[in-house]
Amino acid sequence: ATACIGPDQEKAFTDIANYIIEANGTEEDYTVVQISGVPFLQDYIDREAGFDQAMAETNYDVKEPAYANSSRTDAKAAMENFIQTYGNDIDILMGFDDDLTMGAVQAIDEAVQAGTLEEGKIKVYSLTGQNDAIQAVADGKMELTVINRAGDIARGLMEAMKEYFTTGETEYYHRTELTYV
Repeated sequence: ATACIGPDQEKAFTDIANYIIEANGTEEDYTVVQISGVPFLQDYIDREAGFDQAMAETNYDVKEPAYANSSRTDAKAAMENFIQTYGNDIDILMGFDDDLTMGAVQAIDEAVQAGTLEEGKIKVYSLTGQNDAIQAVADGKMELTVINRAGDIARGLMEAMKEYFTTGETEYYHRTELTYV
């Protein structure tokens, strides 16, 4: 690969973690569960590293991530397991991709309807900016999603290609901005 176009994944999740810390404070010992994607893909490795780095300086009880391997169904099952294990002790869910996070939101909704979970107890955070996640923020089912705009990545790709084909070289990283919703 000649160039990588997109957001700085590690920084994005450090920023999301800092947002969580700022929004929730540090006076309480919050329990945080995580649902990630594929454990050996660099995007997820970078996302987890950024999140872990910021959370390391808190008193939050951050549980090891469950890996859903890019499957909404597997993410729902992972959240069901977290609910079965920790129940109403869960304060925060960090989803490392909206598709996975929406599977977890479905599990949370079902547990609330079944009376297993307190409504509104779990604050949910994620990244990608999918339409159903943006709607979940509007509906109060999620606190935050971060939009990773494909248009910005495409524009960055065109700029990198133009630079490469004009000069014969380009920087490896072309970082794009994220939009916080």
